[in-house]
Amino acid sequence: MIPDDVKSIEKYAFYDCTGLTKMELPDSIEKIGKYAFAKCTQLNKISIPDKVTKLDEYVFDACGLEEIIIPWSVRSIEMCCFDHCDNLEDIYYKGSEQDWEGIIL
Repeated sequence: MIPDDVKSIEKYAFYDCTGLTKMELPDSIEKIGKYAFAKCTQLNKISIPDKVTKLDEYVFDACGLEEIIIPWSVRSIEMCCFDHCDNLEDIYYKGSEQDWEGIIL
């Protein structure tokens, strides 16, 4: 479990953690670094906290994600964020359609 006072998941923090099946990010998280969850092949669902404004490059590269919940606060999704996420079927966005159309891809 990640403590409630952690503000950042640094790059490569959980890289290649193939045994990681569940991750609950605390509301305090503001930043998720490059490759933070890349190659976490058993991680199938994640909800991004509301303070996160950007999903960095390759954050979920080759991840086992099937479902992700993205908050209205995300304004940028960087290249290859979901590269090789072959199982990703459900992307839920908590903002409006207008907010979604304003996201920089």
